[in-house]
Amino acid sequence: MARLLFLAMLAAFCHFGGNVLHAVFAPVVSVVIATVMGNSYHCWSYIWGLVYGEFKGASGKTCLMLGSGIFMFLAGVVLLSLEIV
Repeated sequence: MARLLFLAMLAAFCHFGGNVLHAVFAPVVSVVIATVMGNSYHCWSYIWGLVYGEFKGASGKTCLMLGSGIFMFLAGVVLLSLEIV
């Protein structure tokens, strides 16, 4: 139970800490950059699930979707950093 409470508190700290950081840094780095950084939580959710074995025993289709999502996220980061779009 203590581990579950610790992980819940860690998740809450990261979630609301990200909101606070967004509010503080948006004027500094621009709202566009701060919003993209804030929306990167999807990628961190994937990583969290992989590290803690959330996808262990998942079907091949699920792993394909997970890999596709990570690939598209990284491709989007690359495209935005190249200023092509």
